[in-house]
Amino acid sequence: MTQTEDAAERASILQILHFKQNTADCEGRDMEFYHYYDRSTGPFRSLTSLPDEEAGRMLDTIRKEHPGSMCAARDDTYIDKRRRCESLIRREFAAKGGRPELAVPYYMTAGHSPWLASWYEDSGSIRIPADEFDPMAVSFTYGDSMPTFSPRVNDGKEYRRKVYTFDEIHEIIEKYGFPQEWNADGKYGPERYIEVHVWSSETVQKYFSSEYAVTMVYDRKDVPVSGIECIPFDARFSEEYRTAYNEAFRPMREALDIKPYNWYKDSDDLSGKAGDTFLLADENGLIGAVSCIGTEIDDLFVCRGRQGKGLGRALLCWGMEHIRAQSDAPITLHAAEWNTRAVKLYLNTGFSITSRTLIKTVARH
Repeated sequence: MTQTEDAAERASILQILHFKQNTADCEGRDMEFYHYYDRSTGPFRSLTSLPDEEAGRMLDTIRKEHPGSMCAARDDTYIDKRRRCESLIRREFAAKGGRPELAVPYYMTAGHSPWLASWYEDSGSIRIPADEFDPMAVSFTYGDSMPTFSPRVNDGKEYRRKVYTFDEIHEIIEKYGFPQEWNADGKYGPERYIEVHVWSSETVQKYFSSEYAVTMVYDRKDVPVSGIECIPFDARFSEEYRTAYNEAFRPMREALDIKPYNWYKDSDDLSGKAGDTFLLADENGLIGAVSCIGTEIDDLFVCRGRQGKGLGRALLCWGMEHIRAQSDAPITLHAAEWNTRAVKLYLNTGFSITSRTLIKTVARH
């Protein structure tokens, strides 16, 4: 060890001892686990839970849409390295008697980590008392698991290349304190927080909900008769359309926390609707609308006060008629899974669900 390395080691030890004076015995207080996430995507999302190609695309999207985030700095080898690290942690934890149920853990930290909270452009957090978790389903590393097991980190500290159980991490915290308290800036090594690996969904799922979209397809040549006649989008109905559209889709946007909740601010925003949007109207004004984009049905709604008369199904069938007059290709649409009324309508009209996609996870506080 060089004089410089020796000085750094002594400074690290002194720093630990200093903060240990202010760190209560974790056996004698309630420990809490924290999870940090980007509010635009929701909590408990992990690249390694996705298939390889989808994970790669997601990483590219993060780089483009959130270039200022720490996650955007990850290189193309990150996903493979993280997968191998997770497999190692899982094996080590199971060898100690742990019972990991999941292939990919949920990641949290023991105690608050200001550094991790700064990783995201629009950062959110979830805090869960540690005693809500099954100790046999939670493992720990003293520091991020990637540098913990990195062959490039060879400083001889006892917590390198170690996976800890609940009881063991208590002993390590008693000995060294919380790294976010004595090494907040990473000056004394890569350990800046205690990483928590939750290998069961039981507790975590109480704190978030997953929102899915379904893709539905109608592949028959014949289509149901609508019994109505729609007209191409007419600017005379712009204000009615804007109001009715926002009323119809605001609940979905709120549920997914997609802002702005009211998509159309004024009638000028509707300039692109003329080509593929069709209206159902009478002498009293707008009744509803449907968009036909190629072979996809979109933005179908019935105005408030006109609902409950079977007009939603009529508009759906008119859209199918319009598409079928131009193509024999399968007709598609997408729906939020929680909108059971709409999904039931589509199923009863002859559509079938072909895929289910996670669109967002939403924190429950």
